[in-house]
Amino acid sequence: MNQRADISSASRPEWLPRVGLFGAAFAVTAAMVVTAPLVTVSTGAPLTGGGNSARQLGYLSAFLVMLYAAGGFHDFRKLRMLPLGLGLVLLWCWASVFWAVDPSIAVRRLTLTTLIICGVFIAARGMDAAQIFKYLRLILVATLVANYLAVALFPQIGVHQFEPGGDPSLIGGWRGVFPEKNATGAVCAITIILFLFDTRNVSAKLSLVIIAATAFFLVQTGSKTSLGLVGLSLLVGWGYRGYNRRYWAVTIFLIVLIAFAAFAYATFHWEELIAPLRREDTLTGRSQIWLVMGAYISDNWLLGSGYGAFWNVGEDSPVYRYIKSGSWLALVASGHNGYLDIAAQIGLPGAIAVSYVLVVQPLFSLLANQTVSKERGSLLIASLIFCACHNLTESTILDRDSFLQFYLVLTVALIGMTKASDEMPAA
Repeated sequence: MNQRADISSASRPEWLPRVGLFGAAFAVTAAMVVTAPLVTVSTGAPLTGGGNSARQLGYLSAFLVMLYAAGGFHDFRKLRMLPLGLGLVLLWCWASVFWAVDPSIAVRRLTLTTLIICGVFIAARGMDAAQIFKYLRLILVATLVANYLAVALFPQIGVHQFEPGGDPSLIGGWRGVFPEKNATGAVCAITIILFLFDTRNVSAKLSLVIIAATAFFLVQTGSKTSLGLVGLSLLVGWGYRGYNRRYWAVTIFLIVLIAFAAFAYATFHWEELIAPLRREDTLTGRSQIWLVMGAYISDNWLLGSGYGAFWNVGEDSPVYRYIKSGSWLALVASGHNGYLDIAAQIGLPGAIAVSYVLVVQPLFSLLANQTVSKERGSLLIASLIFCACHNLTESTILDRDSFLQFYLVLTVALIGMTKASDEMPAA
């Protein structure tokens, strides 16, 4: 007999009967997050630092509905929805507004980031994990159908075409309704992880069909990052099912030991390791972006440029001080490495704090958790690994309403809320 979800009945807030409001507001938020790249590109926001007022109003409205459902308007104690570490990270980001290159842009971007994070944690407290994943599955399936329709009916939109001055390697890659294939690939990868590890209320045959259709679309995107990482994440998820949590202390010790060994090796072989990055064609040009960011971080390691104030802030962007006039790097929208991007914005101490709060601490917590079911744990750890590793070549961590930022924060919130076993059918 299946037990109830991760929040035990004894710990459920008394406002949980308002779950209908939570469900509606969460579904709206999730749908807006998935479609955010379309709105961003159509408004030109990534190039100007501007925003879409309707989009921002939508997030604010959904957040207020969830806050009302949580009783936040009647009991101010309900406003304490964030764990201490994440709250301090956001506080540091807000402090960085005071030294940001463009404070107005920083405030707009950080407001959106804060709304998304707080809304996700409120939803995680007020809804069963099963309900949350149900809404996500529906939205992701609808997105998959829309992607296939875009490719079949509007190939000039759904498939990357030749663009003057564009990257020729993109030509022919399927992107569906998204502006570029990497965003499509990330959504496809999460769809596969979700349907493989969360089989509640979904027949095995239907799950298999959806996984196969999504995997085929992912291959057609040509998104190497998502293709490689979805395999790694699935292996980690399956490995978690055979993991003996009685040895959690040994496991964490080995992870820390390996991390220190890797750090020591990188320290003594730094020049040798970064030599390939000096080639302009390494990692489709990402290496050139990373070198510029590395130079800036070296000069501004403590405070950075201020949250959201490194890329796309106009002529005041710090990047112009580190590139040649007319360089293609002036057109770059992100650093293609979430950890470098955060370090450039809020300094190395801030980046370390973000990495610990959103990656390291949740991972260790999940490895040490003695009560979460292996089925639910495998889903959460696979999701965490994918989002964390994806930020090695793309920038989504702590980035407003990007889909993987939303999903990473949701994963972290659910790990924190996991208190009781939640038996799920094996995939």
